[in-house]
Amino acid sequence: MTIPYIGPSLGGVESLIEQVACMSYYELSTEEREAIGIKDNLIRLAVGIEDTDDLIADLAQALEVLFDKVVVSVDNSLLVVT
Repeated sequence: MTIPYIGPSLGGVESLIEQVACMSYYELSTEEREAIGIKDNLIRLAVGIEDTDDLIADLAQALEVLFDKVVVSVDNSLLVVT
């Protein structure tokens, strides 16, 4: 994945990705986060103003690596081919 940067939003227009437990709710314990529905593996993707096709291609590439499956874009939707 190359387009989203890991980091908090500082009012920029770029796409960002963050692990919510570490960045937004770091002051809570794991148990407190889970009580409000925030698991340690939850990620947040804030989509910026980059080209839609570039973002979709980048996400597809990352998902292919993560799941070892082919991911295709159809009408701006990502489909995992099993």
